[in-house]
Amino acid sequence: MPSSRSPIRCPVVCAICVAALVGLAAAAAHAQTRPARVVVAGQVYTGAPAAQVTDGRTWGPVAPLAKLWGARLLGPETGPRLELVTSEGRRVVVEAGQSRLRLDDREVALPASPRLGGAHLYAPLAPLFSALGARVREAPEQGLFVAAAVLRDIQFLLSPAGLVVRLIANAPLSGVPRRLADPERVYVDLPGLALEPPPGELYVGASGVWRLRYSQFKPESFTARFVLDLRDRQPARWTPAPDGGCLELGTLTGKELPFTPERPRVKSVELLNQPGESGQAVIRLSGPVEFTWEVSRCPYGITFTLPDAVASPLCRTAAPDALVRGAEVLPAADHGVKVAVSFGWAMRCAVSADAAAQEITVRLKRDTLAGKRLVVDPGHGGRDPGAQARGLNEKDINLAVATELVSRLAAAGAVPFLTRDSDVFVPLAERPRLATALEADAFVSVHCNAMERPNLNHGTEAYYYTPQSCLLATMLQDSLVAGLGRRDNGVRQRRFAVLWRSQQPCALVELMYLDWDAEGDLLRLPEVQHLAAGSLFNALRAYFEGLPLTPEGSWPSNRPPLFMGTEANLPLPNIAPAAAGKDG
Repeated sequence: MPSSRSPIRCPVVCAICVAALVGLAAAAAHAQTRPARVVVAGQVYTGAPAAQVTDGRTWGPVAPLAKLWGARLLGPETGPRLELVTSEGRRVVVEAGQSRLRLDDREVALPASPRLGGAHLYAPLAPLFSALGARVREAPEQGLFVAAAVLRDIQFLLSPAGLVVRLIANAPLSGVPRRLADPERVYVDLPGLALEPPPGELYVGASGVWRLRYSQFKPESFTARFVLDLRDRQPARWTPAPDGGCLELGTLTGKELPFTPERPRVKSVELLNQPGESGQAVIRLSGPVEFTWEVSRCPYGITFTLPDAVASPLCRTAAPDALVRGAEVLPAADHGVKVAVSFGWAMRCAVSADAAAQEITVRLKRDTLAGKRLVVDPGHGGRDPGAQARGLNEKDINLAVATELVSRLAAAGAVPFLTRDSDVFVPLAERPRLATALEADAFVSVHCNAMERPNLNHGTEAYYYTPQSCLLATMLQDSLVAGLGRRDNGVRQRRFAVLWRSQQPCALVELMYLDWDAEGDLLRLPEVQHLAAGSLFNALRAYFEGLPLTPEGSWPSNRPPLFMGTEANLPLPNIAPAAAGKDG
């Protein structure tokens, strides 16, 4: 019986085995093939036929992906053989069953032969796009393939009212210009662009553009960012091209001519002084330049930074008693030029540039304190006591010093105002708003400092926010250090509410640390409060009328340090007598 059934059972078993093997093979093949996301020159391929990952490689249809790259097909898009020409004029031939592609007059080996998928020719994408000059990133396990164009060159075209920044690459680029304000900028992000040369910046100096900056903003997606720093707001647009694209600015006429920017050169620095009355330094350049400036303390002066300029070392000097004592031109640490203008007098100054941005001037002119509208702000008040330590409230000391300061200013002929003249609460925003409404010439906020725990810090410091306020803060700080003799903690830039909202020169001073025991004891004393008010008055008078500096360019000081036990016996500074009342 068993032997008679064997011929019937064997064919059935064999059929089952064959079916199982076929199923396993199909499953294995399916496991090795899955869809791929392909990005070419920043554009995601969404067409048909689809790209896929097979055996650890990304395969895709050659014709539609080559067109995304900006290539031109020579012949039909389907069939076993494709010939194309790139935007750089390179001729490429890909053929089914051939393990090499032809690139101009040479052959490039492929890891697998191209093959037909229906009527479309498929090829492994990494070697294909590498041969086309792309920067390739392939992640088969993620189903991702990226082919990025490469920046070849940057060129400029110029007309009287417009500028074209031409970005030459080996594929078309797409982007949308966007505007940023304060300072004015236009930027465009270009996905799928690898930077060669590396990130950097180029001076432009034409058509209202300071410079072009560029970087690999998002390296993982080969996104490059190009930024134009502007003198003023201008319309911008992006125009793609087969070999990259153009960032266009302003009004174009179609007659733009090639333009090669040249960095501006410092031609001269001239010092002009009228002894005891005024002084100025004039920096002249061969082209427009953007600049920043900051106040220096020792010696007093202004240091200009011209990041795009070039210059040979230069030094100019005037008489030691001149209001503008000297100027020195030196290379900056990283690039560009620094011009340091030193003063013989401490006083307010005006910095300006001509309409062509080729001449920078710093002016000093002696004035009078009389008639100046000054707002003095006693910090805190009312329900806001400020710092507190050992029975001392900061708000009370601030008000006492500010009240005496206003009296002294009024006696000197100024027109002072207090933001509060009693123990009341005034919102922070209202304080600088008052100064703006009064069209004040300066705003000073008086405070005492404190830390989170007692006796952690001590000394005097001053704060400012805008560059125009730095000199005022510096002079207040130097006068307080000279008058009170406490440790000099420096002048710092901070975005305090009473500083950044002001439209006139403004500063905030911290007389001493209320919670440092020795300084707290000093601040209790009327004599010390008197010294603080006198020091602030001296600084404000010097700010408008001028104060001769030491031969080294420093604030004059002849006071010894103010120590506990001796402060009541120290002579007071030479200040105007207090007025009988105050002007609120």
